[in-house]
Amino acid sequence: MASTAQRGYTLIELITTVAVIAVVSAAAVPAWNDMAQKRRIVSAAEAVYSRLALARSETQKRSETVYVVYDDADPANWALGVSEDDTCDPKTANSCVLIYKEADGTDSSKERVTNSDDFSGVTMTAPTKTTFDPVRGTASPQASVILNTDDYEVRVVIAAVGRIRICSPNLGRYPSCS
Repeated sequence: MASTAQRGYTLIELITTVAVIAVVSAAAVPAWNDMAQKRRIVSAAEAVYSRLALARSETQKRSETVYVVYDDADPANWALGVSEDDTCDPKTANSCVLIYKEADGTDSSKERVTNSDDFSGVTMTAPTKTTFDPVRGTASPQASVILNTDDYEVRVVIAAVGRIRICSPNLGRYPSCS
């Protein structure tokens, strides 16, 4: 007589496989959320650092003051802009611009704004504005831009001598703030 063995998986095998996948997924979700939160705050800190470095560089290159203007009235809906005008509003389109000379001698303006729309869940506390001295590159005021998420804090520190650095009391990627 021929064997009539059936092929396939039993219901018990399928339930076990689904249960294992559910347990592994449940363990991975918190780690994924933590990684995404770290990535957002690191990206925000590096964007702020980049804008400050641009302002310092442009100040010295032009031999005239360039400002970083902050709007953190609502820490969850913040913005900062780099401009030759210290009254620019980083939340208003084309308000914070730098004017560059093109090779043909014409002027070209470029908006230099960073805002919270790009960094969901990151809040910011900052001074009203930062100014760099055109001759010495020193900063006024000496201050910190503080960025927060639910679990992490990162500071972009502007020293009086114009040095810009990133530190964090609880994110191992950067040195501790002291």
